[in-house]
Amino acid sequence: MSDEPLWNARRVEVGVDPAAASSDARLVGPGDGPPPSGAWGSEARLAVADFVVVTAASIHQRLGDVAGVVVSAADRAGRVTSGSSTALAARLSRVQVTTGPGPRLAALERGETVYVPDLASDDRWGAYGPKVAALGAASSISVPVVAHDGATAVFEVYAGRTDGFDEDQRRAAAVVAHELVSSYTLALDVGRQAVDLDDLHAAIERRRHLDLALGILMQRAQVSEATATALLRTQSQQRDVPLLTAAAQVIASIPGTTGQDTTARFRSRAPLPPPRRAQPADVDDRLRSEGP
Repeated sequence: MSDEPLWNARRVEVGVDPAAASSDARLVGPGDGPPPSGAWGSEARLAVADFVVVTAASIHQRLGDVAGVVVSAADRAGRVTSGSSTALAARLSRVQVTTGPGPRLAALERGETVYVPDLASDDRWGAYGPKVAALGAASSISVPVVAHDGATAVFEVYAGRTDGFDEDQRRAAAVVAHELVSSYTLALDVGRQAVDLDDLHAAIERRRHLDLALGILMQRAQVSEATATALLRTQSQQRDVPLLTAAAQVIASIPGTTGQDTTARFRSRAPLPPPRRAQPADVDDRLRSEGP
């Protein structure tokens, strides 16, 4: 199956060289915009970003006389992060993002190393070769890293001269790809655990807000939790807002608060007396007199 849809997606690019890229992750290529929230949380992004940045620097040092290294890795949500070892490598990576298919994608599709001895004269990917050659890259080698669960990464090494990689460097690149499988998988696992933890914290926070809003309604109207829940759902439907938004509105209705500092106040109150059975009209009158 082709990886083209994945590797044509928006990318986050980071770098270890301050001249290469900001230490803050940033989007490059078509469709630039803020990173999406949700499944791919900030901690998960950092786990993959740490992997690509450290790995790019490590490969550069290991292979010796090269112009730069770019490591691109996809997390399990399909988001691609690229890390570069030099300013030149960062610029070369952006060229491949903007021009489309190149040796990076070819290496992933074939599942094998792609060596380009002369980028300036190579026309397999349209304008890509001449463009990166004009920036100072004369040759390149792209090596895929495929984890056991199908997750993919690739690293690209650039040289400043044609046919710039000897046999020892090519063998070393193959060894590095094999060694990276375990560290790449570990980075993805760390990211997944961070997402799970973020989801758990979010669920706890949602439950806390709902409980607090129900407590306010129970105290105002002197009703049971079941009746307060029905009232909150009614408010949500009448105002055409999500249930959590209705809960936030109830919390924010407490005088002198913004809805964020009321938890301690309600936790410290004495237990409420057993609720009496309230008639719907009586409950509505109380709510109208005391706010939303």
